[in-house]
Amino acid sequence: MSAANLPSLLKTERFGLRKRSERCKRGQMNRKSDVRVTLALLTCGVTGGSSFIFIKLLVGEITPLQLAAARVAMAGSFLLAVVLLRGSLPPLSKALLGGAAILALVDTATPFLLIAWASKHVTSSTAALLVSTMPLFTTLIASQTLPDERLSFSVVLGVMFGVFGVFILTGPEALDIRNSSTLAAFTLLLSAACYATGVVYSRFLLRLSDPISLTALKLSFAALVLVPVAATVDGLTTFGSLSSTAYIGLIEVGLISTGFGRCLLQWVVKTAGSVRASLVTYIIPVVTLVLSWTVLGEPVLVNTIAGAALVMGGVALVMYGPKVFVFGLPVLRMRRSGVS
Repeated sequence: MSAANLPSLLKTERFGLRKRSERCKRGQMNRKSDVRVTLALLTCGVTGGSSFIFIKLLVGEITPLQLAAARVAMAGSFLLAVVLLRGSLPPLSKALLGGAAILALVDTATPFLLIAWASKHVTSSTAALLVSTMPLFTTLIASQTLPDERLSFSVVLGVMFGVFGVFILTGPEALDIRNSSTLAAFTLLLSAACYATGVVYSRFLLRLSDPISLTALKLSFAALVLVPVAATVDGLTTFGSLSSTAYIGLIEVGLISTGFGRCLLQWVVKTAGSVRASLVTYIIPVVTLVLSWTVLGEPVLVNTIAGAALVMGGVALVMYGPKVFVFGLPVLRMRRSGVS
């Protein structure tokens, strides 16, 4: 080695050390980010899952209409304050306001009312599992309304799994429409379809607004409708005589789950992407199932476990397609003209 080459070698070595140091720092940052995302997902899952427990308790003290009104009023106020403090309120065009008003009816006021009513007639774990079928409806609606969304073999199979799981969950009385639990099950499926419709429609509105602002607007519009209706129909004096558990439930359902939880989930979407954020779909029913058994003493029957496995498997097939393994074999997409 000549002395002339020594400075060049030292420069190369320093460059290599700097690159390795940068890679180490990036690795540490990624690990910290992964930990934060995981904690955020677990938090969203726990708050979302426990909300079904509190809804079950709350409908024993207030009406479904009162619960839905309180939920949108608290969450809407919280998110609107967040948006105003951030200074991120978008231009309030007619298209945005009209779209937010439609969302307020379709994927906020209606499903909140339906879930509250249905929770009086089914267990909280069944309610959570049936609402978690939302991705199945989202895929079906998107495939019929959006040109870039197509049905694949894995999606069709996933929907079949989900339908079969719903029948197992509801039991033999699924065909008896006079049964209150059957009506409640169909009501919960309708609420999942409402959420799915809102997800698809929101894709157009998100060109005009960021997700948190759009959520704040639709919750505020829903509150403007539901609060006066609830005050007229059921009155608001009941809220002054609730139990301490009910007050805690209102805070959890309104502020923590619907308000803070939605903000946190949007952070996960922004930080880790929508695929990882969608994992909360699987956490919520599990949390509800465990809490309904330990806190409410609801029985965990064989049909509940079997139905839950089929519904969650169907949702996984719809959301992840070929990446999901069924019975040890990969589910392959059908590859033919017009289908991928």
